[in-house]
Amino acid sequence: MRKVIFIDFWLLLPPVILTIYSAILLATLSGEKYLAYYQVLFLLLGLLLFYLLSRVNYKTYFSIWPYLYGIGIFFLLLVLVLGVNKFGSARWINLGFFNFQPSEIFKFILVVSLVEYITSRVKVGWKEFITYLAILLPPVILVAVEPDLGTALLYLVTGLVIYFFAGKNRKFFYGILLSALVLMPLAYQFLLQPYQKERLTVFLNPKADVLGSGYNVWQSMIAIGSGGINGRGLGHGTQSQLQFLPVRYADFIYAVSSEAAGFIGSMMVLSLYFVFFSRIVIVANNSEDEKGYILGLGFLFIFFLQVVVNIGMNMGSMPITGLPLIFLSYGGSSLLTSFIILGVLNNLSRRGKKVSFGDV
Repeated sequence: MRKVIFIDFWLLLPPVILTIYSAILLATLSGEKYLAYYQVLFLLLGLLLFYLLSRVNYKTYFSIWPYLYGIGIFFLLLVLVLGVNKFGSARWINLGFFNFQPSEIFKFILVVSLVEYITSRVKVGWKEFITYLAILLPPVILVAVEPDLGTALLYLVTGLVIYFFAGKNRKFFYGILLSALVLMPLAYQFLLQPYQKERLTVFLNPKADVLGSGYNVWQSMIAIGSGGINGRGLGHGTQSQLQFLPVRYADFIYAVSSEAAGFIGSMMVLSLYFVFFSRIVIVANNSEDEKGYILGLGFLFIFFLQVVVNIGMNMGSMPITGLPLIFLSYGGSSLLTSFIILGVLNNLSRRGKKVSFGDV
């Protein structure tokens, strides 16, 4: 009997569990319980997108990457003109029924564009490397202007990672790293806004201004610590329920989870991410060609860096950014983009040389 659709079980199950858990956490937040309904709606829409994109050959996106890139740049420019301002940044376009965040969907577009370009070059010289940067840097700059430095740096790091794993003339890669180290002091002095410098100060010393610029991370650390081993229980955390914890439904959802479910709950969340990331590595390694391999690794780093930075931010070990915690943070654009990427990865898994485990 012919399969209707291939589903990589270990690729899909962890994100679905995390998103359902996210909806449960949101349903316990006083004053913001309604967000749980939207999160479930976004999950259902995400599963639909997953199903549709799972049926499309992943190589299709390589053939249309200039069009995808052009559309993505258009929306990044549009958000600078029509963007809805929240928390001091204009990152969203109000569509009436939905606040669309172009920088989220561009994560998918950027990986596809960079992978197609760099893997299609037999040799990479100055001309090819400058062209690669010409694809990478415009979205980095446009998103930084919003301002959304966290996402801009995510683009930049992912672009460099893709270039490195493509294995094409790595002397350019090392040159960029060396230049970045040399220019870092100048960038701090002349490019960063005062509030961004304050975030770095708080990162180095969370106790520097616990009632001012360090308030967010300090409250997050209190919430995580107060959860103990077993947690205070869903809906019973004082930091979360009394709204001491800022942006608790998005940026600091991990702190909400840690306060409610404690160390045990945190380990369960991290275990789900570990299974998810491990499966992407397997899918990438089993890819039928180089493009599929680099594509899988590009998506892996898009996901992995967001998890590391967000959880690190919640624990005071990383600077504060606006990067969401994939599948846990509330946000339609982030969740839908993640399931779009999942659909592409599922198709990559389907067409791989072999499947290690978990297909149904």
